[in-house]
Amino acid sequence: LLLNRLSSLIVFELNGRVWDPILSMIFNATFHSFTIIFFIYITTKVFGSQYFISIALAFGLVSLLPTGWDNILWSFQAQFYFYLLTGFVMIYFAFSKTINCRGIVLTIFFSTLCYFSISAGTIVTISVIIVLSIGLIQALF
Repeated sequence: LLLNRLSSLIVFELNGRVWDPILSMIFNATFHSFTIIFFIYITTKVFGSQYFISIALAFGLVSLLPTGWDNILWSFQAQFYFYLLTGFVMIYFAFSKTINCRGIVLTIFFSTLCYFSISAGTIVTISVIIVLSIGLIQALF
């Protein structure tokens, strides 16, 4: 929950140390929209622009599900968006076609951010360590 707390503190500080739940909701809605657009961009980049409409439709339908509407109103949903965003970026770098030092460092960085976003990030971090270790062992032999 560290990233969620930090984002709440940043919104609090930018608002002149006044807690405004409406501003928190606007921040979460903006962050949610950014996450969806980023997912669509990266997925289209990976699969090709010919699949843009189907990718956008799929992400749009999944993101519009009303499963957490009360958390959005309480401005508590950002932790899940941080988890999805950092996990998705981490998977993108971990399984890119060219593995280099920069990619490994970025994978470890985003898996660490995923760890600090929500408790399920621990599983993602351990999985990335295992996958990268197997990849490095295979590259050596």
